[in-house]
Amino acid sequence: MRQAPSINAGMPPVWKMSLMAVLVLCFAVQTVLVYTDRPSAVRLEGEALRGASLYQQHNCQSCHQIYGFGGFLGPDLTNVAKMYGPRGLRSRLDYALGSGPGQMPIIDVPPEDIDALTAWLVAMDETGTGQARIERPDNLRIAQKLDWSRVPWWEYP
Repeated sequence: MRQAPSINAGMPPVWKMSLMAVLVLCFAVQTVLVYTDRPSAVRLEGEALRGASLYQQHNCQSCHQIYGFGGFLGPDLTNVAKMYGPRGLRSRLDYALGSGPGQMPIIDVPPEDIDALTAWLVAMDETGTGQARIERPDNLRIAQKLDWSRVPWWEYP
């Protein structure tokens, strides 16, 4: 019985190496395009930075997601500021934190903290790409107080 010829039986070894090099190059380019994030023009400062700290302190990321990172029990908060606007978002946060709808625990926070969380969610909504960067050196003191052990390495600023 006759065997069917292989597809690349007549292909010279140089062509095989060239084809392999092109495939590796395509894979490298695709990896760079998929796993790099454009730097955000939005910087976390003041209330927004304090809101990020509160989000971590109250362990909100265990149930809620921001840009795909976090839990799945609560709603995704990525574009919640765009959906409700700053005033609507603040009133929804006030209600949710004070009454604990569904499986959400009641979290007793002062109004200033709700304002800070609102400012942070508005800032995160403006980024559109991921974690906002910390720019000013005086904000680094606040950032050092954040519990970075709860933040995955790919979310570090």
